[in-house]
Amino acid sequence: MLDEVRVAAIVLLVIWQFIWIVTEQLDKKKKPRTKKITLPSRLYRGSITLVGLLGVLQMFDVVSIWTFRQTQQTNLIGLTLLLIGFLISLSARISLGANWAHGAEYQIVKEQELITKGIYSVIRHPIYTGLFFAIIGIEILAHSYLVIPTGILFFLGIYSLGKKEEKLLAKHFGSKYKEYMKKTKMFIPYLF
Repeated sequence: MLDEVRVAAIVLLVIWQFIWIVTEQLDKKKKPRTKKITLPSRLYRGSITLVGLLGVLQMFDVVSIWTFRQTQQTNLIGLTLLLIGFLISLSARISLGANWAHGAEYQIVKEQELITKGIYSVIRHPIYTGLFFAIIGIEILAHSYLVIPTGILFFLGIYSLGKKEEKLLAKHFGSKYKEYMKKTKMFIPYLF
């Protein structure tokens, strides 16, 4: 059962990456980006990829860093968190459609619309929430105590990104975005 769970996690990650790449390319045609990708943006994207790759390598015991005992229960918890993260992010991505731009790009796309439906009716940064669940799930699947520092650092990172995006969106949409902020939470519906 342990190996099947890990394989399922890898398949899910490959599907997730494929969806992201394809939809990003299609959406760029519909609503072109207004800025080029900067070096800090590329570094941010690379760091997310690196953390994911490290987690995958740990899942298959290629790399072993600060590990705990692996059980069927921990693997199922990890896979469940990864799946929840995937579904939250996918739901958000579908709601955004062509209004999506990679978070690290900090830009408004051409003819940007403020999306407040779907999962965006309760939280402002569901893709970050989904990524957080996924990263925690990957580290649990990797049976690594790095889940603790990774979780803390990743949360601090997405919190910072979220605040920066909110500033940009408030500037672009004005009072409409500020009203939206009053009605929603940042990452967890009704809580935070």
